[in-house]
Amino acid sequence: MKVGDLVQKRRGRIDPFQQGTTGLVVDVDGIPGCEFIVVLYPNKATSLKRGVQYKAAEFDVINDLETMQ
Repeated sequence: MKVGDLVQKRRGRIDPFQQGTTGLVVDVDGIPGCEFIVVLYPNKATSLKRGVQYKAAEFDVINDLETMQ
């Protein structure tokens, strides 16, 4: 997973604002296999400085930057 990927949460606890919503990955932290990502949702006001980290394994990539170019 990379910054700029569009993702949807598929596993783990899914909050109502995440259901059927595509989010944008704005930060990736950790090592491959144990990554954490910060996701920005269009219908959820969040601060990028204090963004919530999610386990990357709970998300599926819908569209990444390489396939869009």
